[in-house]
Amino acid sequence: MTKTKVILTIIIGCLFILVTLGLLYFVPQYRKDEEVKDFASCLKANNIILEIYPRICKDKNGNSYTEVVDNQILSSQEFKSIKGTIVYIDNLQATRFISNPQIINGRIPGDWSFEASFPASLVNWNGVAIDQKTAQIQGDWMTNEYVPFTVTFEFDSPETDKKGSIILKRDNPSGLIENDDSVEIPITYL
Repeated sequence: MTKTKVILTIIIGCLFILVTLGLLYFVPQYRKDEEVKDFASCLKANNIILEIYPRICKDKNGNSYTEVVDNQILSSQEFKSIKGTIVYIDNLQATRFISNPQIINGRIPGDWSFEASFPASLVNWNGVAIDQKTAQIQGDWMTNEYVPFTVTFEFDSPETDKKGSIILKRDNPSGLIENDDSVEIPITYL
């Protein structure tokens, strides 16, 4: 090998090493983990994103960071009951934050009610009832078709854990287990 070829091989080798080191430094997945302190930094660090609304990012240490979104009201949200019945809620905020008093409007199959009503509860994070009401059907309840309903909850927000649920139960005057059904809607108290 000539002296020129040796020098050229050394230069190419050095360039290869410099490019590799540069890539290792500038490409985020190869850099040292950056501090994760909120949803945006968790997302930037290529962590796991749970595709729910609002989205939740879980970092490598198991910490969770929830995406902050506008408190816009969606046109309608679908929730599936234990037995697969779809229940529509028309006026919850996208983030599902609720405050006192909270009016819930939606649509259920008419046969979920008995004499135009069905039980509705507001519970805290461990399932203890905060308010129990009777939701009222706004139309013909003797049908399988979807009919509008409304219920108004009045409550004092929990002082500690702000998580809870709205539980809508199919009215079951027969008492037969096979006729039971319910839907649980996760919420956060303001």
